[in-house]
Amino acid sequence: MCLYKFILFFVINVFVMTAHAQEQVVHRRPAQALMANHFRVEVSYISWKEFADVEPAATQPKTYSDFIGNALTGEYEHYFLPRWGAVAEGSLMFGQANLGAIPNYQAGNVRWWGIRASYRGVYRFSTQVASSAGVLVLNRQIDYPSQTGVTDVKSGAQVNYGLIADLTYQLTPSWLIRQEIGGLFVKASTLWSIGLGYRF
Repeated sequence: MCLYKFILFFVINVFVMTAHAQEQVVHRRPAQALMANHFRVEVSYISWKEFADVEPAATQPKTYSDFIGNALTGEYEHYFLPRWGAVAEGSLMFGQANLGAIPNYQAGNVRWWGIRASYRGVYRFSTQVASSAGVLVLNRQIDYPSQTGVTDVKSGAQVNYGLIADLTYQLTPSWLIRQEIGGLFVKASTLWSIGLGYRF
């Protein structure tokens, strides 16, 4: 888990060192600034839980898996009104999962990778603050190691979907920080992430 937090911490440090070298702000009328369309990239820390089943069932047949990692995201914002618009997003994710301890099976630091996509409606409160909400589809790949006496391990769903919402704060004309929270519907629970992005 520390590795994935370190990656985000490193990106934030790079931001701090380069923030003073930002280009001069181009002053535009508020409506023009709010109507601008943007492409941005983001590095984030991400986590969620999936409910797991182990066969044959033990005295505690159900447990959960903790998924943690990093995501590299590309987003496109399009505003069709001064404050209202839409965001399309795609991410490549990677990390490690830990299956909660149960009597007949344990697995830690199991590598996983995945992709996700979302489409959200966005409302911009000002040139610095915006919030969006919409649908999310997530596909993740993981292989739990086999253990003696265990015939099958199932965790969540390979393809999952849910609802997601976020809050974005524009630190400078190019740099932003974004926090999101959502829910996955198929044998999973809350998804949370925080990331640092660069807007072009």
